[in-house]
Amino acid sequence: MLAKSNTMMASLATDKGAVGALLHDDKVKQDVKETIASVKEAAGTAKDVFGRITQFRVYWNYDWRYEHAVRTSRVDIGLKISPREGRYYYVGGSNLANVSDERRGTKVDYTQPNQVDALLGWERGFYDFGVGVIRSGGGARLTVTPFQKDPIFGRLSLVAQGHDFGRNRTIQGRKFTKPAFDFGALAQVHKYVSIGARVEDVQEVPRYQTWAKVAFEDTDIAYLFGMVTFGAAGSKGRSKK
Repeated sequence: MLAKSNTMMASLATDKGAVGALLHDDKVKQDVKETIASVKEAAGTAKDVFGRITQFRVYWNYDWRYEHAVRTSRVDIGLKISPREGRYYYVGGSNLANVSDERRGTKVDYTQPNQVDALLGWERGFYDFGVGVIRSGGGARLTVTPFQKDPIFGRLSLVAQGHDFGRNRTIQGRKFTKPAFDFGALAQVHKYVSIGARVEDVQEVPRYQTWAKVAFEDTDIAYLFGMVTFGAAGSKGRSKK
């Protein structure tokens, strides 16, 4: 379409060809040229937007953690949205729980339930770095897969994150003044499933947990995000007129 519109524009400019020969009226000629230019611009926009639709990748992420000391499980659920390779946005909830649930163990549970995660992330080779909000506080997360190309050891990933750097509050009668740092390791045992262990809040009250992760791609949501982008681009184009 772009090539044909360029040819038509050239014919109009030189009065050559059947169309150009018929359009001797300068006003008519200018109207036709503007129409063809608009078609050319729309075709270019559509090409760019449809390219973005095919680039969109969306993944569901489900983290289940069991904290042995307090005999309680934690759940994190979120969406990882990647508009192009090497860049992503993550949004979800962490430590999701019913606040009315009664405590099972005898030890104090210092975990704050129902928090928010929102990260901007970059993936480069063997590492994945995200920065933003972790458990409703400013933070950053780094995931490293040191032997990424190895068929066996490439399944192992190390995770470290820090958040709530300005923490200064009392939780369950205990004063917390240091940032929260968490460390863990995961081994991928299936295309969608990884298992591992982690320790959280190592500077204050270390909490040891068994960890399972389920992550899979959702092509339907990715297509929906792409179409929303297409609609937004169309609205922007109309607003310029």
